[in-house]
Amino acid sequence: MMFGQEHDCSTATVNKMLNRKNIWMIFIVATAVVISSYLIYLNIEKQRVLEELKDLAPIVFSAGFYNGDYGTFKYYPSSGKIEKISDLQLHSLSYSEDRSKIIGIVFGEIVDGIVEINLSDNSVKQIISIEDINKQLEKIGVRPKERYRHLDDVLTFPKYYKDGYVFIFKENVYFLQDKQGDFSITQINNTYTINAYFIDKEDRLYLKKENGDIVLDENAKEESHILLHTEEDLYIDEGSSLFDMSNNKKEILYYDLGNVNIYNTELSQNTATIKHFSIYQYILDLRLSENNKYVFYTLGELYSMNLNEYRYNFYIVDPKRKIRIHLKRFNNGDDFYGFDW
Repeated sequence: MMFGQEHDCSTATVNKMLNRKNIWMIFIVATAVVISSYLIYLNIEKQRVLEELKDLAPIVFSAGFYNGDYGTFKYYPSSGKIEKISDLQLHSLSYSEDRSKIIGIVFGEIVDGIVEINLSDNSVKQIISIEDINKQLEKIGVRPKERYRHLDDVLTFPKYYKDGYVFIFKENVYFLQDKQGDFSITQINNTYTINAYFIDKEDRLYLKKENGDIVLDENAKEESHILLHTEEDLYIDEGSSLFDMSNNKKEILYYDLGNVNIYNTELSQNTATIKHFSIYQYILDLRLSENNKYVFYTLGELYSMNLNEYRYNFYIVDPKRKIRIHLKRFNNGDDFYGFDW
């Protein structure tokens, strides 16, 4: 081979290597641009969601923190601000329809039973004591507990209903009315047990039975209950109480097989699925926003060999825009007793 041919061959090899290098450089730069553009887009969308959340009521929750602080709090997702509203821990708390008050169950305090907090001035009102709840239950032949603890999950989920209140006791729903200090109580379901219920603007009750079926109650009488959806409709975990409904009751939010699903009752199908697959992490609470646009959920990280000890994380998701925001990670030893939004 002649010298000139060797030179030409070497030049061709070098040019080929340079071309490959340029291609890789272009690919790397293009990939970096795409990733950077996507991250910028995500950040802009997250900021947009946080801005929109300013117009919604804050999340309310009760907790006992590892640092010794405890009580009931407001959490503002748009800013991350936590505001304490009471030293009382309102377990299984819920908003009134206009978001002006909350009620919950208080255990082992000077004030106990079903308790209300007026959010305009954070004043506290005892609706009925645990002693009086027991008396009313005994009147209708229901055996009450002698001693209540918040870990028992026996007395839970009080809500405003018509001219009174409803709550769950031992997986049954009871309607409590207060007529100028004269209480009366009615058991709504007798032949089956439930683990969740909801109320629409027409004061109709939607009861989630233990087997996953959802029934409609219009007059607080079991014989008039109407079956709306079966467990087969939703493929929902039978025992799961991770469940919420939109204000118009057209959408059902539920957890099943590691996914959070939104089921449209008019279309009879899931319209959104939120996946959050994590090892040793579990979704513990679910709530739809007041405007039905966002999903709030808590994620618990196991941090000890005790399977009931979780480190809580707050998340908000915009299912339509597929934006997930990790709002806050709490400390080990922070315990939570109820949420509403």
